[in-house]
Amino acid sequence: MGNGKPFYTDYVNHCLRLYCRYPTKCPDASPVGKRNWETVEKVLGEYPAQMREIIIYSYAHMANDVRTNVQEISKITKIPTKEIWDAICEASHRIAEVRELI
Repeated sequence: MGNGKPFYTDYVNHCLRLYCRYPTKCPDASPVGKRNWETVEKVLGEYPAQMREIIIYSYAHMANDVRTNVQEISKITKIPTKEIWDAICEASHRIAEVRELI
């Protein structure tokens, strides 16, 4: 695993994309899908409203990748990209903890 990213990153990114694209109702009827969705809802609910919306924006807009979305929302909100990435990394780690991946 020489890429430097945590082993849980791809799984958590999948969970984040599912939630961020469908933040009002889980579209996945499976128990695992529901648990993933509920975990992201819980973790993002711990963030201030503005940062929660920034994270959702970063993962929900499918026209671009997350990196492009983070740069775009950083320009709009005037919040440094590092601050946004720090929040995303922290949320990812917390989601992995709640899902008992780590």
